[in-house]
Amino acid sequence: MTLFRFVGCLGTFLLFVLAGCSGSGSLKDNSPEIGGAPAPGGHHRLVAPDRCRLVCTVLEVLFEPVSSGPCSKAPCAALVRIDTVLAYGFSFPPVLNSGQSIRARFVFTTERSDLWFPALKARYPGVTAGTRLQADAELSGSPDEGDRARRLVIDDYTIR
Repeated sequence: MTLFRFVGCLGTFLLFVLAGCSGSGSLKDNSPEIGGAPAPGGHHRLVAPDRCRLVCTVLEVLFEPVSSGPCSKAPCAALVRIDTVLAYGFSFPPVLNSGQSIRARFVFTTERSDLWFPALKARYPGVTAGTRLQADAELSGSPDEGDRARRLVIDDYTIR
């Protein structure tokens, strides 16, 4: 019975030690910190594994013809310039650089979300050329397809 008590105490001790550790460095020099920016209230919002958190500026809203859905009536695509990469989720490939331009697809269109998604709890104000925003984004496309096929997919953003 004492062995089980010792293993239980050791496990509890290790749990407290690991919970108290926080990494403030990055995985390699000059790369953004994995984790996230502070959320309202001072708590850190973690970045999902397949996403990155970035600040970007919309350079141009693009209308790409789509046969159905909101994107057939309102533009969902834009050309954005990456201003800063704030954090990478652990499985997001670190392929984005400040100053880089890349196409982005806005899941809830580039217009105000309440126009096309009235039941959506989150409200997005829409974007136009010159809008600066912070977003958590996925990267679609394969490295084999080349940079022209890759794009960001943005479903959550705030205006900066």
